[in-house]
Amino acid sequence: MRLKQRGVDLVIRLTAVPGRVGWVARRLLGWTEPKDINELYRMLLGRRPEPSEIEAKLGTHWRVALGDLLSSEEYEHPQEEDFAARFLERIGAFSISVDVTSKQLDRLFQDTRNYWQAAGSDVQTAYWSVLSADAWLGSQNRDQVLAFYETGRGNAESLIGIAENLRPDFCLSEARVLDFGCGVGRVLRHFVGRAAHCEGWDFSRSHLQLLEDNFNDLFQLDRSAFATRMLDSPDLEPIDAEFDFAYSLLALQHNPPPVMARMLRILLRSLAPGGLALVHLTTAPAIEGYAFSLDEYHKAEHRRMEMHALSRESIFDIAREEGVTVPWARYTNWCGPSFLNELIAFAKTD
Repeated sequence: MRLKQRGVDLVIRLTAVPGRVGWVARRLLGWTEPKDINELYRMLLGRRPEPSEIEAKLGTHWRVALGDLLSSEEYEHPQEEDFAARFLERIGAFSISVDVTSKQLDRLFQDTRNYWQAAGSDVQTAYWSVLSADAWLGSQNRDQVLAFYETGRGNAESLIGIAENLRPDFCLSEARVLDFGCGVGRVLRHFVGRAAHCEGWDFSRSHLQLLEDNFNDLFQLDRSAFATRMLDSPDLEPIDAEFDFAYSLLALQHNPPPVMARMLRILLRSLAPGGLALVHLTTAPAIEGYAFSLDEYHKAEHRRMEMHALSRESIFDIAREEGVTVPWARYTNWCGPSFLNELIAFAKTD
């Protein structure tokens, strides 16, 4: 613990060093820079901050700065037409290609799988890779793991509520439910035993193994109460099970755009006639500077937790091609200030 604190103290001292060293140190601590503050004000309030506002938030953690703005009177009571126009302008202007060859997609897919497999195999990152808050970084004891799973309860209840509002005839006890990109089953845990059938699909065998172990050891769930499936190829075999309700939360945005697009197609193809999917997607960068290049992506020596976006144009093209409609969408703030992200509903006709 002392060694860790000395490391933090060193990084804090380095924040005062001019140039690249100081910039990197401030980024490691999550401190905001003037550019971050400008972008947060532009994204959330539609204006540039005053010098005094920049000074007040300079050096705070970005989560604190974001939280202050989200709870401000100016954000809570905006001019709705202006806010909607700014939001739509940002997502409408964003475009990124997801067109790759089968060989290129397969390489991206396997690189992505390898990253998630490694993250799930390491006890230091297994839970953090699902919910990237500092509390879940490191080895977790039994009580901590139980607390981790409890964070999924609210997500599950929100999803059920949205499904019931969009589909008044939705009945959870009769529904076949799919958690797409389930990780260790943080949210799926709260559907098992309540839905007629539950499955979790994921890239990573190590995450699925942890899901199965925890469901059995911590929650005494019989293996017959749920199923898992490994997403081991961008060209999955035909799906026998058709799901009445599918969801994906905090998962797809951590994969390259061509992989995001392919996974969205697979998810939508899993729906039964009349089925409903709720998918969390990043739809545009909120801060300038994001781009995706296949060549540049493959130059990276080591994979890390990434953030990417899939344009609304691509999302609606996929929905149309897969024979589903988009009856509802809601902006969320689940991914921090760097990307605009939405929870989007997809409905398959009967």
